[in-house]
Amino acid sequence: MGTSQILQPTTDFRAEVLEAITEIIDELDQADDLVAGYALDHIASSETIFTYSTSPVVQRFLLKAASKRKFTVIQAEAYPNGHKRTHAAIMNVKIPDDEDDLDSDAFQKPLIAAGITVLLVPDSAIFALMSRANKVIICANAVLSNGSVVAAAGSKALVKAAKFHHVPVLVLAETYKLSPLYPYDPFDFVDYGDVQKVVEWQDREMMTGLSGVGNPVTELVDVENVDLFVTNLGGVSRGFMYRVVRDQYRDEDLEL
Repeated sequence: MGTSQILQPTTDFRAEVLEAITEIIDELDQADDLVAGYALDHIASSETIFTYSTSPVVQRFLLKAASKRKFTVIQAEAYPNGHKRTHAAIMNVKIPDDEDDLDSDAFQKPLIAAGITVLLVPDSAIFALMSRANKVIICANAVLSNGSVVAAAGSKALVKAAKFHHVPVLVLAETYKLSPLYPYDPFDFVDYGDVQKVVEWQDREMMTGLSGVGNPVTELVDVENVDLFVTNLGGVSRGFMYRVVRDQYRDEDLEL
C-alpha cells in the first residue's frame, strides 16, 4: 500500500479573511461620504433645516449641500448630554479631554465658513420654531428591523414636533447601523448616562424622597415619525426600510 498523502487546503483562508476585513474597513471609512453624496438631492436653496445636537454624519451632509446651496440650519443644543459639545462647537472652544460627552470636532464653524447661517436654540424652543423649518435631519445610532430608529435622547421630541407641523423628517443611517433586532420593548434600547448631569451632587438635598431619576442618552423613535432614510445606498422610504435591513443579514443571522 502506498504512503498516504496529506491533502493540502487549496484555499488560503487567512488571505480571504484579511481581504474581507479590509473591505469592511473601507466601507466604514467611505460610508459617511457616500451618505453625504446624496445631500444635493434632499436640500434645496433657501431652506431651513432643523437638526439636533452634533453629528459628524449630519455635518458632512450639510457641508456637501452647502457646496451648491445656501440655507439656514437651526440646531437644538441637546441638554443635558450634548449641550456642552454643541456650545463648544459653535464657539470654537477646545473641549477638555476628560469630558466624556464632548467631541473635539467642531460642528458649526465649518458650516458657517461654508456660508450657512447656523442658529443655536435651547431644546425648549423646538416646538415654537419648528413651523419655520422645511425639514428635519437627524442621525441614527441604529435602525431596527421594522425601521424604528435608536437616536440621541431628545430626538423624539424633535420628530414629534415635526409631525405636528407637517415637516418631513430625514434620518441619516449608514448600512452598518442597520440591525435585525425588533423593538418588542422600546425601553430595551434606552441607554442611561450620568445622573449628575440632571441633578448635580451638590444639589442632592433636592433628591430627598425622590426616586427614579435617570439620564437617558438614547431613545427609540418610531418609524411612523420618519419620512425618509438616507443611507450610503441612497434614499429609502420608511415602508421599504425593513427590506433593506433584512438584505444586510443572512437568514441564519436573524435569530440572535
